[in-house]
Amino acid sequence: MATVLDPRLKLKLAEFCFGKVDKNSLERKMKHLREKLQTLLSAYENKETSNSPSAETHEAAPDQVAEDEESGNFSNYDDFFSFCKANVVVSGKSPLEIYLEEPPIDGKVFASLDILDYWKDNSKRFGALALVARDLLSIPITTVASESSFSIGSRRKMKNMLMMRHNHPLNPLSMKKMTLEENRFISVSV
Repeated sequence: MATVLDPRLKLKLAEFCFGKVDKNSLERKMKHLREKLQTLLSAYENKETSNSPSAETHEAAPDQVAEDEESGNFSNYDDFFSFCKANVVVSGKSPLEIYLEEPPIDGKVFASLDILDYWKDNSKRFGALALVARDLLSIPITTVASESSFSIGSRRKMKNMLMMRHNHPLNPLSMKKMTLEENRFISVSV
């Protein structure tokens, strides 16, 4: 799902990968992915409406509006944003559909695009979808091969990393405990 929220990739990467694996199930998998994305977005929209206070409109004082009109300033953007939001609702499309219908951003031109900044900048435009993107994309991705999590070599690397962390070596007693624990682990596993 995270790749769909990358404005350079959207559904194209998922479609490409699903097509490589099995062209016969491509349409079904793409439909399933869209449904899951819509379900996730709906959960965020429900959460957003239940947690947000009722919307209040702030109107400028009549003399302030007249003053702004005379000077050529347009200071009441609330009306403009309400207008934009109403037009999106009238179109009947969800923020997800609007986002997916837009062409992906050119990956070569925007190779160093910070995706979280993109969603922050477009949060007004996409609403709850931006919250979904923020939450999904801010999860740190880590991978550890299963062999390395149980290997003695990785334990030694970990010990070395702990020793060098912030240039403060562990005290000798802690190092001795780690070494004894490692030796005990080796004798039990053999």
